[in-house]
Amino acid sequence: KVTGRGTVSRTNEKKWTAKSMAGYLNTLVFLNESTDDHLYLWELAEDRLRFASQISEKFALPEREEGYLMEEWLEIVYFRDRAALKQELEQLRSGELDTHNQEYRLLDRENKWIWVRARGKLIFGLDGRPERMIGLISDRELGTKTDPVTGLMNMARLLEDLDELLARGEKGHLFIL
Repeated sequence: KVTGRGTVSRTNEKKWTAKSMAGYLNTLVFLNESTDDHLYLWELAEDRLRFASQISEKFALPEREEGYLMEEWLEIVYFRDRAALKQELEQLRSGELDTHNQEYRLLDRENKWIWVRARGKLIFGLDGRPERMIGLISDRELGTKTDPVTGLMNMARLLEDLDELLARGEKGHLFIL
């Protein structure tokens, strides 16, 4: 029930929110049948991600119907990518941004780092504050991280490999074309 000021009354707020969340999730499950991407709903109040697909089949997450806290999600994000992602999430929470479009790496079931592109659009509540975000995570865009002719990884992979060599104390020369 909407009051005269355009806000949801307290007595019906939880029921209205639960109904709308279920509607969003049902729509995502329906749309998920026509894509290989992972569609999601991020509930900002709970800080919980809910997926329309079994994302745990691909990535290092436990199988869970109720979704994942953002804190759990960040645990499978590559440590070098985590700070930029956290910064953007804060901008989304505050309403400073209303869309999400970022590439980062996630740990898969085989303990490999997989590049993904995450996109989303905020949905604002009747009070004008960010309430939830609907989006998708695609791991099919790996081509943007490799050279199409040679199949070799780009600069990000070079930096990872250099970090590993330096951490092990390797000495030698580097030749770059």
